[in-house]
Amino acid sequence: MIGVRYTYKSKTVCPYEKDATFTFTNTVMCDADNKTSGEAKILSSEVSDTCNPVVVISHAAGCSEYSVRGLVAWMEETRWLSGSALIVLGLAIGMAGRKLEKLIVALLGALAIFGLTLTIGSSA
Repeated sequence: MIGVRYTYKSKTVCPYEKDATFTFTNTVMCDADNKTSGEAKILSSEVSDTCNPVVVISHAAGCSEYSVRGLVAWMEETRWLSGSALIVLGLAIGMAGRKLEKLIVALLGALAIFGLTLTIGSSA
């Protein structure tokens, strides 16, 4: 899916379900040609759950400006490269951990942020 999905959760109690509140789920699919404000096309709507109607629309607002999908696919195909890099990093930490402590902490932090970015980007 290329687009954005969000759910608005109200504090208003839904009288149709026990212990439920009203919510509204909207999915904005990518339509790069439709850039006019207020002119999104309604693709579908599902109101069988009265407490949580779901609407799917298409508009340019659902298109991402940047994507890491290509990088994620490449890394998936070349797992050996990631494994090799981690082995080299492990050897560097083991052999010169005290001397390179600041550099190693910075690299591990960058690696963690990079991995988090890839995870978030690929789940979209």
